[in-house]
Amino acid sequence: MLSSQRLRHQRAPPKKRLPRFPLSWRLILTPVGNGFVASLARPGGNITGLSTLSPEITGKQLELLKEIIPKLSHVAVLGTRGLVTDQMLREVKPAAAALKVELQQLDVRGPQDIETAFRDARKGRAGAVLVLASPFLESRRREVADFATSSLRFTTAKNL
Repeated sequence: MLSSQRLRHQRAPPKKRLPRFPLSWRLILTPVGNGFVASLARPGGNITGLSTLSPEITGKQLELLKEIIPKLSHVAVLGTRGLVTDQMLREVKPAAAALKVELQQLDVRGPQDIETAFRDARKGRAGAVLVLASPFLESRRREVADFATSSLRFTTAKNL
């Protein structure tokens, strides 16, 4: 068995070039998106490991938002453009179409973009904000939460 930490940001080699022995990784950002496994539910093959960022769950997060706020029609999606964010956006778009929710993509690259993003979300009539996983947004989670609570008018249970 080979254990590797180097798989973190790599794409999988073609199946014929994968080793025949069991392969375990400590952390890989997007095992499905990078081609290491077929799906999280049924990875198949001889590869196993842990993942902290799974674009595959982004659609489910939107479903949960819609379940919490049934009249939700506009959602602002905050993210920092890159490979992982692009995969998350690809995963959330079919869910948005099925739920009849309009997405507003807001790219947040630096601290100055957070306030602008929430201003744009409010102008876009966002009823909720979906914050995609990114190291930058994770490092600014308190600031993001503060802007979310002060910038958006949240729907109360009385108004549902």
